[in-house]
Amino acid sequence: MIWCVTAGPRYAPAILNKIAGISNCGDVTAAHLDAITGTLNLSSRDIISLKLGDFDGLTGLNELNLFRNFPTPPAGIFDELTGPRQLDMAEVGGRTRGRLPAGIFDELTGLEHLNLAGCLLTTLPAGIFDNNTTLKMLFLPNNNLTTVPADIFDNLTALDTLYLHGNSGLTLPANIFDELVALEGLHLSRNNLTTLPADIFDNLTALKYLYLSHNNLTTLPENIFDNLTVLAGVLLDRNPGEPFSPVRNAGSDQMVSRGAVVSLSGAATGPWGNNVAWEWVQVDGANSNTVVTDGVTLTGATDATASFTAPSRTTTLHFKLTARSAAGPSRGTASGVD
Repeated sequence: MIWCVTAGPRYAPAILNKIAGISNCGDVTAAHLDAITGTLNLSSRDIISLKLGDFDGLTGLNELNLFRNFPTPPAGIFDELTGPRQLDMAEVGGRTRGRLPAGIFDELTGLEHLNLAGCLLTTLPAGIFDNNTTLKMLFLPNNNLTTVPADIFDNLTALDTLYLHGNSGLTLPANIFDELVALEGLHLSRNNLTTLPADIFDNLTALKYLYLSHNNLTTLPENIFDNLTVLAGVLLDRNPGEPFSPVRNAGSDQMVSRGAVVSLSGAATGPWGNNVAWEWVQVDGANSNTVVTDGVTLTGATDATASFTAPSRTTTLHFKLTARSAAGPSRGTASGVD
């Protein structure tokens, strides 16, 4: 049959191993192919070419693994392969042209996991992911992408994790992530980023983990993380501007009456916006970090504004305000005594 000739000696055994009682590819029927389920693993098989029709009939596959094969897939190669939830093409085609045909994933409308790591891609065709609306994980690290179309991810509203690290000269359009409303993990490390658009993360309200380490960021736009209210961790290490601490202001010195209710009003500027964790403590001197354990009772000590009742005797009190990112291990802390 035609499939036997097309598949070739390195491809056919992987298929035959999935069909009980068949040892000759010439005996494989369309019904045999349709009945194949699970994973077809063709990784590292030194496949030197892929042709239209190679995967036709394999409608029951859940996963296709082409990892570390070097042919650039032709347009239409997956058009009859409508079933897979996972497609691993890491390092596929990376030693040839470093590009993908437009529309190559158009018929994979149930795809949830797509791995294009290390393919040395220099560009992504416009609309290449438009039909992959069920995609949850997309791997694009360690390519040679310098820019991507501004709307390249617009249809990926179910995407949970995006790996875009290791593209050393990448520039990000301002609205590149606007439609990724379900995104929880975003990997942007090692992209040699020197700047970020001020509102680039504004719509990522589900984001929990953001990786920006090993870039060339010296400053970050004011309030760039303000909308990331569920952020659990952001890594900013190995950037020239590390640690990007909030610049805190504990307010001016006050002279108050004995027994009066006194307000301490803190403020912070920097990339974190409202995404700041506060801590007020009483200390024993203007330049001290020693906490007074038997001092006044602070109300709202973990808020920007705290209060206490002034003692009935004349004295001088000192309070230390610490402001840090509320996003876990962000390495962004500022403190001072007033």
